Amino acid sequence: MLPDSTICLDARKQRNASYDGVFVVGDGQRFCRPSCPTRVPAKLVRQFFGCVAAARSAGLVPCKRCVPERAPRLPDWRITDTRVLHALRLIEQGALALGSVRALAERLGTSAKTLDALFALEFGASVAGLGDDFLLRVGMPKERGRIQGASRLCLQVREPYDADWVFGFLDKRSLPGLEEVVDGVYRRKLSSGGTTDAWLAVRYMHGELLIDLPPMSRARRFELLGRVGVVFDVSADPQAVDGLLKKEQWLRPQVTEGIRVPGAWDGFETAVRAILGQQVSVARARNLAIDLMQRFGRDGFPTPAELVEADVSAIGMPGKRGGAVRELAAAVLDGRLHLSNVAQADEQFKALCALPGIGPWTAGYVSMRIAGDANAFPRADWVILKQLALTAVAAERYSQAWQPFRAYALMYIWQASSAGNSPTPTKTHQNQGAR
Repeated sequence: MLPDSTICLDARKQRNASYDGVFVVGDGQRFCRPSCPTRVPAKLVRQFFGCVAAARSAGLVPCKRCVPERAPRLPDWRITDTRVLHALRLIEQGALALGSVRALAERLGTSAKTLDALFALEFGASVAGLGDDFLLRVGMPKERGRIQGASRLCLQVREPYDADWVFGFLDKRSLPGLEEVVDGVYRRKLSSGGTTDAWLAVRYMHGELLIDLPPMSRARRFELLGRVGVVFDVSADPQAVDGLLKKEQWLRPQVTEGIRVPGAWDGFETAVRAILGQQVSVARARNLAIDLMQRFGRDGFPTPAELVEADVSAIGMPGKRGGAVRELAAAVLDGRLHLSNVAQADEQFKALCALPGIGPWTAGYVSMRIAGDANAFPRADWVILKQLALTAVAAERYSQAWQPFRAYALMYIWQASSAGNSPTPTKTHQNQGAR
């Protein structure tokens, strides 16, 4: 829903870029971002709209200077209804590329009429209108069918954006032959079987993720754009995140601004790797994933069908952990578990914890990276326990001050640990955790 009109007016007067994508401003016959540098007469009546589609439906045209249709979309935390949030995520993954609004609504367990009403309340526009907004934002034409030749699309991100952290995080966990980070470019293999493999490439430049794609269908491009958006956490709001986390005395020195929570390219792959990473270092978990891929994967990372009866412990890990991988594969195959960012995070967490060999740390990690839960907090993480010098229960209590952005706090703590900037816990901090 739109912020209060006073807030909108102040944001426009201050040219506040943190509100770009939260609303657009109608000035006369055009509409602009709140940060637009163009001056307008003080007495001009301004209108505020929840999205580009709402402004267009009112007959306004976009400003050619600030290009409001290319602004980042509304941050996840500002969306009040989870059905709307999940619908937006599905739209960004191609749900409307070949399907209808009715089919989208059915996937969410509601009707097209209800979903349109929810979008009207949240944005002042229809589901289809928000779908068109996405096309404008990424620079994708509306044509159907296969696109001849390679193409470049883009995703806007809110700055500051700590690209070094995101690309470094992905680099440390990259699997040879499947993904890599070279000279600041993330590459992911899309297919094989021919004389050459097709790869997607992503680089960050001036507030945009530039995405190079090989020839493919429109629907496939939607799907890949959705995945890139998840992996690079483009829906984050760094102003809100960092502003909150800087209020906490112990964490404040670690908040370098603009950190992100890298998401999962593939839910099953990331969940399996979370199990492999139980109680071992990032480097050891990566080596186990490489061994798993080489031993059981026919074409890239092994699928649930390839692991459901595999002797996973043969790669050099405890039998119980190998059994957990098989249980995970079985749950995905029979539909008991859905590993995506459109699953309900709490339901996904409970379903994971119900599987033998999977505990709160693994389920919390999955919630953070796969479900996109910004408040996920794997409280038993050994880095957390070491940095906070608290028990898991006390760490959970202490982390309440970081809600609803606990996953981002965890990233800052991991970043400080990897850089060797471990803070010294104070007596006050320890007492707070003991409450």
